[in-house]
Amino acid sequence: MINKFSDVTQDFSKVATKKVLIYSLAQRMVLGISTGLVGPLIPIIAKDLNIGLDKIGATISFSILAILITAIVLNNFIDNLGFKKVLIAGLVFLSSGALGIFLSKTFIFFIVFYFIYQLGIGILSITIFSIIGGVLFEEKSRRIMQTSIYYSMGVIIAPLLVSLFIGVKLNWQLIFLSLVIIQIMLGIFLISIKIPKIIKPKKNIKNLFSIDKKIIFNSFFIIIGFMIFLYSAVMVTFFTWFTSYFESLNIEVFKSSLFLALYSMSLFIGLIIKNQLIRKVEEKKLLMWGILLSFVFMILIFFIRNLIIKNIMLFFYGICITANFSFMVILSLNLGSKYASSIAAYTHAAAYLGSIIFQYVSGFMSEHFSKNSVFYIDILLLFIIFILAIVINNKKMKTS
Repeated sequence: MINKFSDVTQDFSKVATKKVLIYSLAQRMVLGISTGLVGPLIPIIAKDLNIGLDKIGATISFSILAILITAIVLNNFIDNLGFKKVLIAGLVFLSSGALGIFLSKTFIFFIVFYFIYQLGIGILSITIFSIIGGVLFEEKSRRIMQTSIYYSMGVIIAPLLVSLFIGVKLNWQLIFLSLVIIQIMLGIFLISIKIPKIIKPKKNIKNLFSIDKKIIFNSFFIIIGFMIFLYSAVMVTFFTWFTSYFESLNIEVFKSSLFLALYSMSLFIGLIIKNQLIRKVEEKKLLMWGILLSFVFMILIFFIRNLIIKNIMLFFYGICITANFSFMVILSLNLGSKYASSIAAYTHAAAYLGSIIFQYVSGFMSEHFSKNSVFYIDILLLFIIFILAIVINNKKMKTS
């Protein structure tokens, strides 16, 4: 098996390294935009479709449920179909979902097409991580951090697009139409690329839904998986309910989207800083200190009332909280390159599961209790993640 992976890596470096990397980086940027659009639009979507925040939270959770199921089995489909076919499938799902959201006039249609939209995001993200972990194993840390930087750039662009469209009084649904056009362009580029396939035994239909027990029951991976479960909940809920929180402070979406762009910029700057630090400091150390400082700054953001100081603390929080998912994936990949597809799938599955549960909880509590609810939830989750980071920092991992 090791020789097969070596052969693929050599073939990959000769044939299409630059093109595949260009596609991966470009697609990760677009995925950042795609993921970051809905959060700042929540107050407007709720008003346009005449629904409560609890229903928006339920819709997001419902859409992620399908991605969770897909994430668990996607590594088996990658083994059977190859990277390119799975990437094309993800691209079709994302484009169809975005087009459907553009055309949606009722809440039911929005649920259906947002479901398809999220499915496409999940498939593309998992497959790109699988390519890096399986084919570029020796460069995994550098390449994963690169894709994270481009993803962060997309997250920065998303709220700026929202602010721009709302500022010039354009329909928010037009943003999703622009995504369809971008995906068509990326699709044309993808078709021209040759992506090598990792050679593994073919699986029949029954085995397509098998679980990689060597990964699932590894004690180190269990802890990492639970940390990702909680961490993704913090990242997604904070971003998603950001403008809703500021709306409770009588800050309109046009302004809060700019605050969100500032926060997104801090995520990007944090990635640049940590991309340099990772060459000198272990991922475990960066993870532990990043979570601790995030916990401190989250508390400060919540209690400080002055908007200027609040945004300064928000900026420092973004620098600290960013890149930790990448660190956890990199640590997991140390289990061995032959498990790359499984690790990419299961880490994303853990992330989606955290999103499912806490998006609904945040939406329900924001609607029925307080718009501050997301802070109560995220502060608690960060504290738990920090305790687990200490455990990981002192735990030895058995590599494959």
